[in-house]
Amino acid sequence: MMLHSCWVAPFWVVVLLGAYPATSVRTVVKLKECGYKSLSKAKVTDLKDGRVQVKFCEETVVLDSNQSQTDAWKSLMWWDPAQQGKKLTEEDLKILKSYLGQYDYSRPMGQIGHGLLPTNYEGFREDNRGNAAGMVRAVLNFEVSLANTLNKLPATGAVELYRGGWTSAQQLHEMQAALDSGSAVSFPWFQSTTTLQSHAYKFMGRKSEPEHCQYTCVEQGEAFPTFLTYKTCHGKNVEEWNRLEQEWLLLPSLSYKPASISKVMNDPWWEATPKDMAEWLGQSHTVIEDWSRKGKTTFGPWPDLAAAVLAHSIDGRAFMKWNANRSFPEPYVKGKWDESEYLYSDKTQELRYASYTRFKLPTISTGMGKGPNTVPYYYTITLEDAEPC
Repeated sequence: MMLHSCWVAPFWVVVLLGAYPATSVRTVVKLKECGYKSLSKAKVTDLKDGRVQVKFCEETVVLDSNQSQTDAWKSLMWWDPAQQGKKLTEEDLKILKSYLGQYDYSRPMGQIGHGLLPTNYEGFREDNRGNAAGMVRAVLNFEVSLANTLNKLPATGAVELYRGGWTSAQQLHEMQAALDSGSAVSFPWFQSTTTLQSHAYKFMGRKSEPEHCQYTCVEQGEAFPTFLTYKTCHGKNVEEWNRLEQEWLLLPSLSYKPASISKVMNDPWWEATPKDMAEWLGQSHTVIEDWSRKGKTTFGPWPDLAAAVLAHSIDGRAFMKWNANRSFPEPYVKGKWDESEYLYSDKTQELRYASYTRFKLPTISTGMGKGPNTVPYYYTITLEDAEPC
């Protein structure tokens, strides 16, 4: 059935939020369904108070930049198999080129998908400068065009897709609840995924954290790095247009059942005992070329520090605190580690680079080469189709 207009049928849906600055509430509500193409006829109004109103399918959504909404687009249906096999037009290819492999379009689309009014419309700003309603209108039109394009792509059968990123504490809680109860979850925004695991890992580092808690999200318990595996027959293969990232896209509001959720330690020092730390300090460690020093790639051991952590019962977290503020206690030679003249000594730098080898996740590219992904832990989540294709 083509989804050109609203059509009515009762169904149940679970809506989850991503890592955005608001309380995410899992809701199970009875809805009226309507096709995504209704957005092209939606009435979009600037309320002149920093908010934008969108009316479609006898529903009203009010977007603002401070409050995400779990149910903003709950009634929209995006999967339309009736379009499969239709030939892509030049306009379709232009839409794909604009969206794939960059963020100028996907970021504001993701924010609106979370029920938020974007603070920066990026790729949509050029033709709608200073007009919030016009920019929201442009985003909705683009989403309809992208969905049309993706729905034309053929079904591919079952495939395993990967997505790395950050998930809010509330969403993680709701997925765990869905796993425990055997219920389904859905995501009302387009999702970029890949068949290349190494690419998905790149988005699990500190620089990819949500802006409202960046670099402290884990410590504050607000959001966590996650590696999602989708086992699905709903993926849309767009690798032809983005071979570098081996990208696949998932349409919004598809239903998935969580099959597993596991916490994985990335930094073993978070749980290391004094004995563990002494053992690590008593060994040598080989680093990658980016972390070499004067041609040397094997550093350690540090027997004086190994003796000190045992003498003072210093565990992994206490050792990391010393490493940050140079307040390590005796016994050790005073000034050997904490005075300014030693901060950039060979021995200090060798310890620093050797410590990078402890992290389990792959390295991340930085402006100065490869760096460690320093998140303390992450979650692996496996999602499976809740409905047949």
